[in-house]
Amino acid sequence: MMPIIDLLNKIKHDKRENSDDYTIVYLDRILNKGIEIRFSSIQSWSKSFMLVSSLSGQVDIPLHRIKQVKKNGTIVWKREEISVAKDEPLSIEKVSKLLGLKKKNIQQFRETTPKGNKIEGWIVKERNERMGSLLVEKVNGKQTLQYVSGMPKIHYNDEVQFDLNVFENIRLLEKLDGTNVVFFPLIVDGKVIEVCTKTRLMPLSLPKWGEIIGEMIKKYPQIIDAVEKEKVSIATEMFGYRNAHGVDYSVLEISLEVNVHTILDKGMALPSWQVEEIVGRYNLPFDSDIRSKEFKERYKEFITEVEWPEDYNSLYPFLEGYFEDMNKKYKEKYPDSINILVEGCVWHMDKNGETFMLKNKATMVKETHIAIACGIDPIIIDQAIRKVFENSTRENFSDNEKAINLIKEELEENFQREIIEDIKTSQRIDKLYSEFLEFQNKADRYRSIAGLIDEKAGKEMDVSEKLRMFAKLYPDLKKESGLMFRIFSKQV
Repeated sequence: MMPIIDLLNKIKHDKRENSDDYTIVYLDRILNKGIEIRFSSIQSWSKSFMLVSSLSGQVDIPLHRIKQVKKNGTIVWKREEISVAKDEPLSIEKVSKLLGLKKKNIQQFRETTPKGNKIEGWIVKERNERMGSLLVEKVNGKQTLQYVSGMPKIHYNDEVQFDLNVFENIRLLEKLDGTNVVFFPLIVDGKVIEVCTKTRLMPLSLPKWGEIIGEMIKKYPQIIDAVEKEKVSIATEMFGYRNAHGVDYSVLEISLEVNVHTILDKGMALPSWQVEEIVGRYNLPFDSDIRSKEFKERYKEFITEVEWPEDYNSLYPFLEGYFEDMNKKYKEKYPDSINILVEGCVWHMDKNGETFMLKNKATMVKETHIAIACGIDPIIIDQAIRKVFENSTRENFSDNEKAINLIKEELEENFQREIIEDIKTSQRIDKLYSEFLEFQNKADRYRSIAGLIDEKAGKEMDVSEKLRMFAKLYPDLKKESGLMFRIFSKQV
């Protein structure tokens, strides 16, 4: 069956076709029924959405909600409905049809959860709106066919070209720079038997994240409570200088935190009113709106008070410069830093019961013409390396060829392949990857020493006391005291 976007392009551009002959049937989620519109009602489309004119204005509708295409009243295209018999084992061909993805973008997995439950299923590897989503086929040998949303890919408005003034409710939430962790319910026979966590491209969080995620659960047990009772997936960002990325959280004195930024149910982001309801009900830690007193107080040293445009279409490019100015002030104060102060924000926008998201970043973080002239900025490459490290086993990350390919795939979310393969950027990727891997290998060796000191002195001993013990036991390694401080204080 032809992909729907190819059919839309064919109807519009093929001279043998008359677009007036065609109508489109899409699912209205509010009315829960099919709505038939003329093809001419579609103003434009992208990879994921079509912009449709209606009596209430322009509406953005996801392409996956198109159910039928008719030509002169006859159905010429229909979204295939796939059924699975009870206990029928799934092949990759069947999963491909169920998820509407090419086989190369789906990977089978078999994992054991922290509580010992055996799960089998499939993970989406394609870098699109469903990247990282899971189809859990079996739990402990019993068929479940549970769909778990990953954190959806978020676009710039240049890519989707929304009219931002047509949305009913808009929140501008701070774009945090850390590790995306999704808390999801493992459901068997309608009951939640365990709350699991996953990082971006892994079906379960790797063991290396166990301790740090455990700390966050201990600090915010209500996240687990919310997932169990609401049976939704909660997407969070784990950030702070102990989980170092491109943003300098040491300036803000944030050691380690986790914030909820999206709540997902059956493949969809919940609308903002519903998110706010759940956040309030369980007192969940939540991202700051950049218009809030909390955000302005946190960054008061770096913010210039200026009048913001009231028109949302004008506000979007304005904020690119606004965040850029914050980073410039940070650089003036910390000229030797290789980090930035802030990435930007994510627009959460409601329309017809659905939530759409856009990323809105500082100019330096977003601009690609700079990359063409000078190569991609080291800060952005470093962020890509850290994301790959987060979602890879040490064995895979240590494989030079595999790791470099994954880093380039990560960069492809924001840059064209020609830019990534440019000689300046390729050399920079190789250099930064080698340095990062060398540091991690070195840190592993010194973590072993830290473990011996913890056994001797006890984990609760003050960091300064541990450093004195290190200096006494290993006088020849005194120059590594800085690294040992970072290990003892859990910054690496």
